[in-house]
Amino acid sequence: MDSPAVTSLRLNGRVIDLQLGSVTDGAGRTATLRPQAAAVLKLLAARPGKLVSKDELSQAIWAGIAVTDDSLVQCIKDIRRTLGDEKHRIIRTVLKRGYVLETGAQPSRLRRHGLLAAAVALLAVVSAAVWLGRSAPVAEARPSIAVLAFDNLSDDAKDVFLSEGFAEDIITELARHREIPVLARSSSMSLRGADKAPQNAARILGVRYILDGSVRRVGDALRLTVRLVEGPTGTTLWSGRYDITAAGIVSTQDEIVDRIAGILFSEVREAEKSQSLRRPPRDLEVYALAMRGLALKHRFTAESYREGRAALQRAIELDPLYAPAYAYLGYLDVTDIAGRYTGERQREDIGAAYDLIRKAIAVDPTFDYAYQALGNAHLLNGRYEEGLQALDKAVALAPNAAENQLLRGRALAANGRFEEAVAAGERAFALNPLAPTFYHGLHGLSLFAAGRYADAVAITQTCVDRQSYFRVCWVARIAALQSLGRSNEAKAAADDFLAHAPGYTLQNARMVLGFRDDVSIDDDALAALRTSGVPEK
Repeated sequence: MDSPAVTSLRLNGRVIDLQLGSVTDGAGRTATLRPQAAAVLKLLAARPGKLVSKDELSQAIWAGIAVTDDSLVQCIKDIRRTLGDEKHRIIRTVLKRGYVLETGAQPSRLRRHGLLAAAVALLAVVSAAVWLGRSAPVAEARPSIAVLAFDNLSDDAKDVFLSEGFAEDIITELARHREIPVLARSSSMSLRGADKAPQNAARILGVRYILDGSVRRVGDALRLTVRLVEGPTGTTLWSGRYDITAAGIVSTQDEIVDRIAGILFSEVREAEKSQSLRRPPRDLEVYALAMRGLALKHRFTAESYREGRAALQRAIELDPLYAPAYAYLGYLDVTDIAGRYTGERQREDIGAAYDLIRKAIAVDPTFDYAYQALGNAHLLNGRYEEGLQALDKAVALAPNAAENQLLRGRALAANGRFEEAVAAGERAFALNPLAPTFYHGLHGLSLFAAGRYADAVAITQTCVDRQSYFRVCWVARIAALQSLGRSNEAKAAADDFLAHAPGYTLQNARMVLGFRDDVSIDDDALAALRTSGVPEK
């Protein structure tokens, strides 16, 4: 179905980049479709004027995954809304059969941009994106980049946390630059095998540049290789080798980030941070422990939380002034209180989590992740406006960090600003097209709060498909199903969830929901959960 030659379309006064899934209107405003919607549009564009059946689309987009028609219908709605196709003249529905994309003209092809060479002026030409024989607004004027998981070349397999952690730190620093759209870690670092080849990775992730490398631990030092590759051509634009100790980790990361920025731009504004406040870990063991704790936090199981907590506590013991260890541990405890993963952290333990997070901010006031953690602690504690303020700060420090956008959306929803919350969630997915399940859960809760129950059910299907029991995802799904009148499905979902989260009650769900009292979403959700069989206590 897919024709790789079709890379762009001009429809209804808009320019569509089918590779990036973005749509630019005549005023230069750009909107980015969700990955599934972008894939649907690309498949329709491969056969302009011809019927593409629902079955074909579903098999291509959700191969091997059982989804309802709601998922495809929502994708079509998203595309129509973005294209201004209120009268369904661009995407025509053939009842009970499928859809037809009416282009009115043959698709154009994007002119392939040349290699990034010495002249920075060439980037301006690339960013302007000259279309065949005519100029047009470009869907993504700024170079986009993905940082792949660095290969672990150490003898000890456990050092994978070092290699992945180093790459994740580079993502964090790149995200501070407003000019550099950088994909979130869970998308770029999920690629394995042949998909990690730069040209394949660039195509899969929809980015122009790939950064990859390897890390080998040699005693108390790291041997690092890194390269920047232009995805479409596979050309290496820059490579470097470093032998670094713990004291050199931060400066080496800064050098790599500055080198990337210097290559991609003629001028890059100063990142919103104070270099003097950034402090490296005492040694590589501290860094490895912190990275291990962060990775385990994202697994949402009792075992991973216990192991992650122990690693972070050890990191703090070894280096009492390393800000990331405090922030990661405080955030892990906040999530454990809300999700009741281990049962070892209760509501009254929120004060200790605050202390850890505030310690991180005191040591490094520019660390955006600490403000993300603080915002979530405030939301859990019913301090909704303060939660939004903290997440606003996280976004200000790192606007291209997908999780900052996602969690800000959660805070907006808690404060009753539902449409803004949904928009923030969509920005997060644009930055992280291969998002993990907790993205789907948090965004699903915002969709539920906005009254978009079918959309909430569709996006939380990911939790079922991936057998993830992230609490928010299931709370949103069960409540949305019940609100749609699909009581049998809601009851089945509740039974499945409770089998994997024994002892979970409506009291726990109240902490997960966390909307302001005057918003009244909590009552609606709790009533739906109660009807579905979630016990009171």
